[in-house]
Parts: sequence; C-alpha cells; structure tokens
Amino acid sequence: MAAAHVASRLPSPAPSQACEEESLRERVASSLTRQTGASCSAVPSGQVFACHFNQAKACAATAGNRRYAGWAGWKRKHPRLLRVRQPVSKINAQMTSKGAPVPSSKNPHFDTSHNEAFRLLGALEPGQQWSAFDVSRDAARAGNATRFVTTIWNYHSTLDPKGRRTPTEIAIAKDIKTGTLWYRVSKPPVGATRKTWVAHWNGLELALENQIPIIGVLKDVHSNRCASSCIFDCGSPVMQRDGSAMWLQLVPRGEVSCEVLPIDIAQLTASGQTPEPLAQVNQRFEASVLGALQSTSEQRRTRLANASRFPRRIETVTTVFDRNPDVVAEVLLRATGSCECCGKPAPFARRSDGSPYLEVHHRTPLAQGGEDTVENAIALCPNCHREAHYG
Repeated sequence: MAAAHVASRLPSPAPSQACEEESLRERVASSLTRQTGASCSAVPSGQVFACHFNQAKACAATAGNRRYAGWAGWKRKHPRLLRVRQPVSKINAQMTSKGAPVPSSKNPHFDTSHNEAFRLLGALEPGQQWSAFDVSRDAARAGNATRFVTTIWNYHSTLDPKGRRTPTEIAIAKDIKTGTLWYRVSKPPVGATRKTWVAHWNGLELALENQIPIIGVLKDVHSNRCASSCIFDCGSPVMQRDGSAMWLQLVPRGEVSCEVLPIDIAQLTASGQTPEPLAQVNQRFEASVLGALQSTSEQRRTRLANASRFPRRIETVTTVFDRNPDVVAEVLLRATGSCECCGKPAPFARRSDGSPYLEVHHRTPLAQGGEDTVENAIALCPNCHREAHYG
C-alpha cells in the first residue's frame, strides 16, 4: 500500500495518547488521499505519520498521480505532522558533531512559558525582553519597584543569521573553592545594536543601584521555556577582571537539577585582586574630576554620550579609628546646637532623633597623632567641616 511508504513505524503510544493518535492518523490519511490520490486509509493501529516530502513524492508517482507538487502546500499547512522522528542518541550525536552542548538527563522539567513564569514571580510580562520589573521602567527609576525578575539561561548561546540560538557552554557555574553558584552577564559594548541586550543590562544596573531584589528563573535554550521549580535569588555582583561581564551570585530556593560549570570565581573577577586603598581611590577620582574640568564642553558631552548611566562597583580597603563615643557626646552637648567655628545654628535637625546636626572634628587629626579627647575635638557645621579638610 502507498501508506506503507509514507508511514514511519513507531512503538505503540501510551493508552492516554490513543485517542489523540487515532485522530491524527485519520486526518493525515484523509489529507494524503486528497493530495496524492493514493489510498492511505489502512494505517495500522499504533503507528503515527512522520512524513517526508521525498517519500510522499515517490508514493504519489507510484500511484500514477502527478499532482504531488500539491504536497508542498499540505506540508506548509501541517508542519507539525512532518517531523521525522529520530532516536535521542542520533540527535545528541549530531549536536556533538557540531560542538553544541548535549541536553542532560539532569535538566529540570521546563514546564512554564516565558511570560507565565514572570507573572508567577510577580513581574510584568517581558515579551521578547530577558528581564522585567514589577512596574514600568520609568516607575522603577522613580523608586517604585519591589522586584526585578531576570532570565537565567541553562546554556549561553549565540544567534545565527536567522535568529536561532546555538548553545555554546553551560551557563550556571559553581566555584570550586566555596561551592557558590554564579551566572555571567556580558556587558554590551558601546554601540551595541541588540536592544534586548542593552535593556537587560540597564535594568540590571538599575536594580543593583536601587537595591531592588533580583529574582532569576531558569530558562531552556532549546525550548525557550522556563522551569518553575528552579528559582534563584541573585546578588553580590562582582565584575570580571577585564570589565566585559558581571557575575551574579545565585542562591537557589530549591534543588539545583541542571548542569553546572566548575570555575574559580576569584581568578575570573576583580575580587581575586588586592583591593585598592580607599584614600587612593578618592585621590584618583579627584584627579579625574580636575581633568574633566580642564576638558572642553564638547569633549565632555562626547564622553557622556558613551558612558554608562550607572557606575561600576569596586572593592576598597580602608583603616579607621575606633573612636570614643563619649568624646563625641560631650563635644556635641558643649556646642548646644551651634557651630563652634562660625557660631551659626546647626543647618538642620537629625531625622533619627531631632537633635541639631553637627560634626565632631579633631583639631589635630588622629592620623597625624592627635588625641581622641574632648580638648582636641570641636563641633562644626558641615560647611566649616569641609573647609577644615579642603580649605
């Protein structure tokens, strides 16, 4: 029979699928009969059509029907019925030959659509975006956001010319020293044209700058679906040494059932370097400000157009003195709410307790060997205190 050339014999479906498969067989057989003129009604139970264009073409020619060209239209109308089913081992072998990661049996069940996963986590639907706040972006800038939900891919990937993702490497990493989980977010270069990439990075920086909780949901690069059982709290970001990416620490809310990539986070990020002293950071910044003031207005506008809206974070070290709180208290009470330099009242009251705001300054700085005593301290308004240090 012609159907024997078209049908691909497969194991009998599960009882729960019997009605669906029977209906599928009837629709395919009826449509093939109309398009090829061959009788396709005798399809044995337990088989499903997995049709191939060339097979149907040969079938129609055998039946003496030259209208097989109409099969192309049927193929476009029913793409779901045309998939040639291959063993998983064969598919994995093809992926391996192309250098792509092979899906693991450890992968969680990706049971939720992209938009539905974000709704379940209390965020707005992202559509084609990779992340979203629970309010609009403008409302988030105004400080009204309570969460930022982001995609955590199981594989990093690249896009081919048709916009399809090709997996490149496992995305979730595990530090070999601490066992902590990390996820790399690449920074878009200046002039990047992928709007989703730029919007994602800007949203992430906005969330970090405003200390908005960041929640991650695992997403499959193959199916574009999310796993509702794999949710992460994200934080403690560190920059990669070369500044090309940010690493987010992932704290899973449940079991992590996806593959992880072993890394040494200290070697990859700035945290592996010796932190710079805070005084040196401040000196470098002041020198940069002086250089910016000496630039032309056009030069500053050019740099501002290409600059990030949010500053990067760095680690610093500083040495502070463990000061005596009784000295501070005695000096503030002695001042009775007025600056002991200019004599003017404190410019405002503290929000915490309503007391006059003054700052206790050491006449001889502690770093220069000065004593932490009432006699060596004076209560100053903010203006006089800045003048004492920079005037």
